[in-house]
Amino acid sequence: MPLKFGMIEFFFIQLIVYSLIWLSSEYIGFFITLTFPILILAILLISLVVELIEPSRVPKAYYKFMINAILAPLVVLAFFTIIHQGHWSWMDSI
Repeated sequence: MPLKFGMIEFFFIQLIVYSLIWLSSEYIGFFITLTFPILILAILLISLVVELIEPSRVPKAYYKFMINAILAPLVVLAFFTIIHQGHWSWMDSI
């Protein structure tokens, strides 16, 4: 039986994965949670432009999952920024 994930489950799985990355390495977690939303936003914008030019049969859930994939790392980034008060230990060596 295949697993079906809804938007909420997908969001919480991402929160857990990004949080584990942050807890293992602040440096990598910072840059992943900053970079992934930008890349996914670019893919989403390209998808929307292509959809305007030539409509396809891409389900609306695709766009919802993409927005979800943009928001989850930003939530984790904001959470850890608040916890660390905008100061991370890896920045001390810069």
